[in-house]
Amino acid sequence: MYVDNNWYSHRSILAEYCEVEDKPILGSIQHGIHVADFHKNLGKHKLPFSKHFCWSRQVYQNALKNNIKNVVPIGAPFLYLDEISNIKTDNKGTLVFPAHSNPEDSSQFKHEIFIKIVMESYPGPYTACLFFLDFDNNTRDIYKKYDWGTVTAGVRSDQNFLKNLYGFIKKHEYCISTELGTSLYYTMYLNKKSSYKYKYRLNNKDYYFSRGPNELTFKDQFLEYKKENNFLLKNIIDQDRGKKLADIELGKEFIKSKNELKSILGFDNKIKSNLANFFSKLIDLKYKKLRSWEK
Repeated sequence: MYVDNNWYSHRSILAEYCEVEDKPILGSIQHGIHVADFHKNLGKHKLPFSKHFCWSRQVYQNALKNNIKNVVPIGAPFLYLDEISNIKTDNKGTLVFPAHSNPEDSSQFKHEIFIKIVMESYPGPYTACLFFLDFDNNTRDIYKKYDWGTVTAGVRSDQNFLKNLYGFIKKHEYCISTELGTSLYYTMYLNKKSSYKYKYRLNNKDYYFSRGPNELTFKDQFLEYKKENNFLLKNIIDQDRGKKLADIELGKEFIKSKNELKSILGFDNKIKSNLANFFSKLIDLKYKKLRSWEK
């Protein structure tokens, strides 16, 4: 129903898992990881019967603490994709996820410095997975100069987004993320040799790969989280500990059976489906083009 439900193909993955047609649901689906800002990201729905379908226990419990009701934990759509996927591929080379732009501001990422540091410590071939907002000729040319490949999972309304991303991760042995975001937890969940690198050291001083409006995010926002999970700062994250943390943050404990999820999301309820379809049309009138927003 809400405009972000089909971003990153989350709802369509859940529908595919349930073996039903992808259609609006009475609620919103969490579409990103929350490890330090979970208490700020679930606002109260104006429609009292509308639900928040979140991923993890942390997000669920903090929503309840903040008097946000109608919250149902179901786990991340990525977990359901892994359940139904049969991709088998050789694992080789290194895949990186540079910090990405968003509609409100552009990422100012030090691509060349990052490339050189990666090539010093990780094996090729190298591929940079760029967010669709950053998949432009200027950025791609930087990587091409060093004989790197570049890929993108697609625009956020692409119904193959998550499948594309899943395929990129599966093909690589090493995966490097520069944000405490979904890409890092996806790679740890799939037991890749994962790294989290958001800064580098030069002349006994720390510098951050990402500059601009969100730089403080990398400096301060996750300090307490990283203190509790300091193993994330190792050059290669311990795979067993990484997998356990990814299980928690992606909500593996809440994975539902096909029939359970179908009932929870209302895919098998004509009244709920009709209401969701009706309200989705009203919402689209207010937020024109946001559902399919590209660039």
